[in-house]
Amino acid sequence: MAQEQTGRPVFFDRGVPDTLGYLRLSGLPIPEHANAAARRFRYNPRVFVAPLSGYFCAG
Repeated sequence: MAQEQTGRPVFFDRGVPDTLGYLRLSGLPIPEHANAAARRFRYNPRVFVAPLSGYFCAG
């Protein structure tokens, strides 16, 4: 895992449940191994929300 390699916290902006949502939205089948992964790799119940200012530029 990335945290084990770096010794520092690692943040991901997407997870396995997002992939299932995209498959469902696209009308594609959800393989059982993806369902199993979603059950195993759940989001942490404690999250933070970063401020959005400065993340987007008007173009």
